Amino acid sequence: VSIIAGVTAASVCIVVLMWIRKRQRHNDSEGLPLGIRRFQEHDITKFVKLLQSSETEKRYFVRVMIVGKSSAGKTSLLRRLLKESIDDVSRTDGIDIAVPRCKINIHDGKWMFEKDKIRRALIKSERRSANNIGKDLTNDALNQYATCGFWDFAGQKEFYATHQTFLSSNAVYLVVANIADDITDKFANIGGYIEYWFDSIHCLQTVNRQENQQYENFIDPPIIMVFTGKDRYEKENKLEARKMELEAQLQKVLGGSRKYKHLRKIVYISNVADSNEEFEKLRMEISAAASQLVNWGERIPLRWILLESLIKSIRKNGLNVITISDMLSIAKDRHINILDSDEIVLFLRFQHESGNVIFFEEMLDFIILNPEWLVDACRCLMSDRIDNIIKHPIDFKEFTQTGKLSKTLISALFKLRIGKQFSEQRENLVRVMEKFDILVKSKEIGSYIMPSMLPYVSFEDISQQIGYSHSNCKKTSWLCLTFEFLPPAFFNHVIAWYLQKYEPSEIGIRPDSLALFRGICIFDIDSSHCHKLMVVMSSDTIALQLLSFYNTNANYGNMCSNIRKEIIRKINAITQSFRWKISYELRFKCRQGHYFRDTMSYQDLKSLKQYYCSQHTEVHKSTDIYMPWLTRTDQI
Repeated sequence: VSIIAGVTAASVCIVVLMWIRKRQRHNDSEGLPLGIRRFQEHDITKFVKLLQSSETEKRYFVRVMIVGKSSAGKTSLLRRLLKESIDDVSRTDGIDIAVPRCKINIHDGKWMFEKDKIRRALIKSERRSANNIGKDLTNDALNQYATCGFWDFAGQKEFYATHQTFLSSNAVYLVVANIADDITDKFANIGGYIEYWFDSIHCLQTVNRQENQQYENFIDPPIIMVFTGKDRYEKENKLEARKMELEAQLQKVLGGSRKYKHLRKIVYISNVADSNEEFEKLRMEISAAASQLVNWGERIPLRWILLESLIKSIRKNGLNVITISDMLSIAKDRHINILDSDEIVLFLRFQHESGNVIFFEEMLDFIILNPEWLVDACRCLMSDRIDNIIKHPIDFKEFTQTGKLSKTLISALFKLRIGKQFSEQRENLVRVMEKFDILVKSKEIGSYIMPSMLPYVSFEDISQQIGYSHSNCKKTSWLCLTFEFLPPAFFNHVIAWYLQKYEPSEIGIRPDSLALFRGICIFDIDSSHCHKLMVVMSSDTIALQLLSFYNTNANYGNMCSNIRKEIIRKINAITQSFRWKISYELRFKCRQGHYFRDTMSYQDLKSLKQYYCSQHTEVHKSTDIYMPWLTRTDQI
């Protein structure tokens, strides 16, 4: 007994020591930049050693994301914030990234604009030379101003799937809507857009700092709701009444949910009629929200700040892409003096996490210094303003109708919109787009699939085309992964993965007509094409069903169980890769039922031998519903 007691005590001690060590590691990483905390433990250790062995400084940077419905006045709002004219504003096509044209005083929140900085520089008659680059870098990077960057997102739904790639958890969001729109009208008007953006931003939620009690009940990233066009109501003395209506509608749409805690302020403004004083109030709200972000004033090596500042200068001079060898040469500048290639890779990964560069270790000779350059490349391929009078009308028609892109069409679209700078880098740009699942390599040599450009089709139409209702089409029940919210890009990532794994089914009389549609895709999972996997998506559900066209009774064996395990692993990998804070519940539905309605949880099915199905007005055996997807040894 004493021996057993001793072993037990020793085991408890080991567990306690392991817990203490884990907590110590957690506490050690608490004060580190958020981007670093996401790295593996050995990289975190490397960064901590850098902090201990080199001079450090606080880094102040904020990104302002302007999102909302098309024609809500987002671009005009940005222009007014930057004290620029709105006379020539046109519709945003994709995403516009404003090169930092202002800085924020970290002490009083006031903004200094580029033209003010130039005026001050002229008054002081400052002169720059190659010999004082270190002084200039230090002054730019370490003065009392935070760098401020703006991203203006297009409001057309066609761009939403790619938007999610560029959203950041360390940003202040301005959700913009026209004051005249009805927030509660989810489908016909803007309500769906506002709720969509709150949901999308909520996916990026981070733990907010609790230092300021004023913000202790809020969640990051912060949202400032901006209603434009208030002059229309001021003229009729109806503004206050309209404010009350909108705030009641906001409460109805968002109140009671955690996503409402992102909201910091509701602002009413006129891009046309309001004075600069009104926009100054909004600037100060942005400054206040930025100062509470977890990455505000994060401490990093001084030489990293100087290198980041030098990269900004290089970017301003028009250099969009660089190789790792060039980066190593730049980092050897005597004022920066980074000689270790491993440190450069760690720095670039941190910059990638921060959204300042696009960097993949598998592509060391293609480091994108300017994310806007990649945005422009995406815009070339998916803009809804592309003129189809080009040299490849057949390829272009196929792209618009099926989402399939040939290499020659990619080159043509790059050239059409921008010229040589993209077409010369086509191969590398396509590889980066593959990394983000914007493009997926097709089995057909020389072509790609763009998931966000897949055509729409109804479930009834696709069912008819594949013989879904025929007597020889045997079906499993539906496996449903039900989410609180699904970003539009999520299905694209799932489909990109399945395209690499299985062949898409052919439908119709043309041999190259593929069962790939927006929200509905069908794949052949065996060489006979008799077993097909249907993957569908609704607003909050990804559902899978296995179809068998064999003449014999369907025998799935472990096939369904393996498919379930694989999709769960992939979904977990997607959420981890994009830092999305979203969860799902595993649910089931009878084989002829609507996968998006009245689904049953595994726990409910396990507790019932049978249940009444209101859709079919009959009783189903519970095991018939969940057993195809589970073996007897599976645990959920």
